[in-house]
Formats: sequence, structure tokens, C-alpha cells
Amino acid sequence: MTAIASRILEDDLLWKFKPHELVTTAWAFASLDVFNEQLMASIAVRVEDGDYLATFKPQELSNLAWAFAHLGAGSEEVMATFAKRLLADGFLDTFSPREVTATALAYARAGHWDEELLSEVVRLTAQEGFLAQLNVKNMISLAWALSCFGIATEELMLDIAAQMLRPGVLQKL
Repeated sequence: MTAIASRILEDDLLWKFKPHELVTTAWAFASLDVFNEQLMASIAVRVEDGDYLATFKPQELSNLAWAFAHLGAGSEEVMATFAKRLLADGFLDTFSPREVTATALAYARAGHWDEELLSEVVRLTAQEGFLAQLNVKNMISLAWALSCFGIATEELMLDIAAQMLRPGVLQKL
């Protein structure tokens, strides 16, 4: 992985990467628990350049936020950059329930509090049918993430419990 990171950095490939390529790179390093400080710092610089982040699809941004958080590279600055994009132009409203959950989980792991973003996450989770689209693992992750920020309301926890108690749901564990 060190050789891959070196090649990417030496040839300035990050500046040529499409969003999917950049995200896949960060995700691969995070999935293997390989933290390359220089690579992650360069990715942070790349996503802050111009309107590059505006070209990301929902899954790409949620996966990138997860990778940064998982590797402990989710600084307040980079997570604030992601939050700004998430909140722009109703972008978060285009996320699937799984992508919203992954994003909330990333912010909880990074320990980054963005009140406006978390308010939007809570708003989305309260929408009719949102929780029904999540699997058990995602419901648990969502509950944990919102609990980390002290915003897991009793009503939301009861809704999650009700979803988990539906026939056949817990058997999928």
C-alpha cells in the first residue's frame, strides 16, 4: 500500500482522479486499516480545491467521509468541508437512507459536531418509511451515531425498536 500511495503522490494522480477513483483509493486504504498521512492530507487538499467536491455523488461523499473518520483523519476542517457540501443545494436530500446513516456514522466516529448537518440527518430519519429501508446493522449504527451527539430522541429510539421488532427483521442478523 505504501508503494501505491507513493505512486499516486509522486505522479500527482489525485489531481487527475475522477471522484470515484479518489474515493475508491481512500476507501481501500481505510478498509485495510492502512493510514498514510501524506496521502490523506493530499486527498483533503484535493477535495477542497475549487468545485471538485460538488461533482461527488451521494455514495462517494458518504464513503469518503467514512474513510477519513475510520482512519482518524477526519479533522474538523475536512469534516466541515464535507458538511458544507452536504448542506448545499439540498444535496443531503438526495441520499439514500443507507448513505445518510453512513454519513452520520462518519461524523460520530470523527467526533465532529455540525449542528446544522445533524439537524438535517434527524429530519431525514423522521421521514415516513426512512427506517424501514435500513437493515438491522444500519439501524444500530444510526442509533449509535445519534447517541454520540446526544440527539437520539426517545421517539427515534422507539421507532428504531419498532422497526427491529417487525417479523423477520432480527432473524437477518
